[in-house]
Amino acid sequence: MGNDLTPAGWVLAAASVRGRDHIRDDAPCQDSQGGKLWCGPNGEEILLAAVSDGAGSASHSDIGSRLTVDTFLQVCMRLLDDGRAPSSWTRSDAELVVAAIQERLDEEAETLGVARRDLAATLVGSVIGNNGAAFLQVGDGAMVTPSSEDGTWMWVHWPRQGEYANTTFFVTQDTEVQQMQFDTIGQRVESVALFSDGLQSLVLKYEDQSVHSAFFDQMIKPVQRSEQHGIDIELSGQLAAYLSSDTIGTRSGDDVTLLLATRRR
Repeated sequence: MGNDLTPAGWVLAAASVRGRDHIRDDAPCQDSQGGKLWCGPNGEEILLAAVSDGAGSASHSDIGSRLTVDTFLQVCMRLLDDGRAPSSWTRSDAELVVAAIQERLDEEAETLGVARRDLAATLVGSVIGNNGAAFLQVGDGAMVTPSSEDGTWMWVHWPRQGEYANTTFFVTQDTEVQQMQFDTIGQRVESVALFSDGLQSLVLKYEDQSVHSAFFDQMIKPVQRSEQHGIDIELSGQLAAYLSSDTIGTRSGDDVTLLLATRRR
């Protein structure tokens, strides 16, 4: 059976910080993120990473986003334990993951005495093996990876917006399985970045639906230089400080999350 404790060839730096609007309103950070390293019986090291953004209008979305990330990681590890390579996953597997998240949120909603919608949250998730990956997204936020051809950063799924401005889709909505974006690839991924919608307007170019590659080129360099295995705690702290700085805070009042991961060279 695989496990998430075996040292792997990946280094991660990740942080979620409270946006200035939330600080002003004395609201909690409603973003969550998490990464796991799983090692299979054949020694293959697999990265699992997820980011979730709780709905600002939902009373317990900070709890919802945390449970969304935790459940995503747990269910994906179970699929890996069953011997499923990420590149062989199907949309049905992704729907199983979302259903498990909804079930966990239902349990928490019952405990809290609220409706499931009060824990509304998005999901951006990836499972990356040695020679392939599975990517899953419900709602906004995004994940990007460098092109194997020229290193230019490319988005995996473009953020999905709702019918009205500043709205999106959430894993708590039964109908949003239809809005789920899912893809697999059969090639090696060297680096990946996942982020919430608090950052997307700063790092995505909406006029031509492209990525500000220079931003990610710069942000991934310290991760590539890290000598750590797994999550680099010190680097994650530095990342949190940067996301809380005026450089980001004056351009986005929302909570901000960024998870960066790269293979050790």
